[in-house]
Amino acid sequence: MLPSLAEATRRSPGKPGGSALADFEQMYVGNVDVVMAYFARRCAEPQVVADLTSETFVRAAGAFGSFDPGRGTSRAWLFGIAGHVYARHCEQAKSGRDAVARYAGWAGRS
Repeated sequence: MLPSLAEATRRSPGKPGGSALADFEQMYVGNVDVVMAYFARRCAEPQVVADLTSETFVRAAGAFGSFDPGRGTSRAWLFGIAGHVYARHCEQAKSGRDAVARYAGWAGRS
């Protein structure tokens, strides 16, 4: 089970004493369009684009407490997460296609 945003963002990576929720909201607002565009260039179905974008930010919320701005920008960090989300999506899609192909071969034997 994923932690809630409040639990995952107890400390603010942006500035000491800052609000982690406000920092995450600012990161979301500043990057949601570019993350969505990243997926839109790779997927034809709008629902898949929305799902992958959502999953990226859910994962980012869960890991936000470990984000270190000294290692790079929040956008770069988000694109790293988005890349992993997309790779997982592709792997699952391929597994589904393989299962359909196996089933088609099996069903054709009857």
